Amino acid sequence: VNADGLPDVIIGAPGCDWGDYPSCESFQGAYVVNGPVTADVDLSTEADAKLEVDEYGYLCYGYAVLGVGDTNGDGYDDVVVGNGGVCFDSVTAPYSYSFLMLGPLRGDVDLLNAEATLGTPDASAGDLDDDGMDDLLAGAPRGDEVATDDGIVFVWHGPLSGMIDLSTAEDRLYGVGAGDYAGYSVDAVSDVDGDGETDF
Repeated sequence: VNADGLPDVIIGAPGCDWGDYPSCESFQGAYVVNGPVTADVDLSTEADAKLEVDEYGYLCYGYAVLGVGDTNGDGYDDVVVGNGGVCFDSVTAPYSYSFLMLGPLRGDVDLLNAEATLGTPDASAGDLDDDGMDDLLAGAPRGDEVATDDGIVFVWHGPLSGMIDLSTAEDRLYGVGAGDYAGYSVDAVSDVDGDGETDF
């Protein structure tokens, strides 16, 4: 994320205490440690960036974290921090968000200042349209496209900004029957068919 040619590390820290319902306390978010990492690191004092949200309760941000490549073509890799679909806005209502944070990332970073906000927790990137900017995939396994819980995968092409509405996705892929849960897990897998294009 700092464009020095060395891999960096992002570590989720949702601060969740699992009882009858999820509740979160203290730090919620993720830590970024720039490579190389050659010794023990105290995240509270030695992380290069802390990505957090100042709202505590049933949120659990940092439960899901992901490096997503360079989504805006500025030479710095970006990250997504979400809640993995486990947070609640009440004890019964699921409430899911992922935040796209643009590199470089340094110091204390407020997740609410994200470049883009995505209403699903699972996202992965790769340059699917070969324009030099990485794109985002998001799975919605409980989505209903042609049948109940067939699942939907949404695709957005970079650059991305603002609140991303699922209805504005450039592409949608969905399961073939009820209970397929397509999109339960999504990831870019490089070029599996040798045509020079990223696959997923």
